[in-house]
Amino acid sequence: PDSRLILCGNGAVKQTKSIIESLNLSNFVEIKGWLDNEDLRGVYCEASVLLLPSKAEGLPMALLEAMSYGVVPITTKVGAIPEIVDRNSGWLVENSEDSLHDAMVESFNGEMLSLKRENLEGSLAMLYIENYCRKLTRAYATIDG
Repeated sequence: PDSRLILCGNGAVKQTKSIIESLNLSNFVEIKGWLDNEDLRGVYCEASVLLLPSKAEGLPMALLEAMSYGVVPITTKVGAIPEIVDRNSGWLVENSEDSLHDAMVESFNGEMLSLKRENLEGSLAMLYIENYCRKLTRAYATIDG
């Protein structure tokens, strides 16, 4: 497919760049390193999929930000991620190379990607302050009687 991988963050950038060059993948992989908020918004606006292969997380801000821009996540079943991402709004997989690979290949299916993108807003709706306040008000009302 006509796709490219954009790597953001301040991990092992030099080592990763070396591997990409040795495999002749420079035309398909771009390393941006650490980005400020404005540059990161630009990446989210271009992206279709966020790959977040975490081994340990709470609820990653990058996940919420990407989803708010309509970027469909491929992520692992750790921390609070399963409370936000489900099979309807993204790919929630075991942290294994095979599972991540399969999800990445599936994400090239434009129809499936579109369906998941349509479901993103529902997944994020529980985090909207208005919805949270309504839910909290209902909870207090049941206590107060």
